[in-house]
Amino acid sequence: FWQKCIGKGKQEDGDLEYAMAIMNRYNSLDETRLQAIFWANKAKVALNFIPEHKLKKMLMDLSDYVVDRIN
Repeated sequence: FWQKCIGKGKQEDGDLEYAMAIMNRYNSLDETRLQAIFWANKAKVALNFIPEHKLKKMLMDLSDYVVDRIN
């Protein structure tokens, strides 16, 4: 299924629903969200070591934005 849809780029009606069912069965979306939160937090901790700058705030906000998009 994945090879057909992603590897070969051949999607058919109902494939999205089938893909979502597979991901829900294995809690893939929840696990992905937890990983995104983990890495966003690591990024923010790393950013704490650089001097204050407007780009620093933008990067902090970007990490939150990326995680919020998963919801």
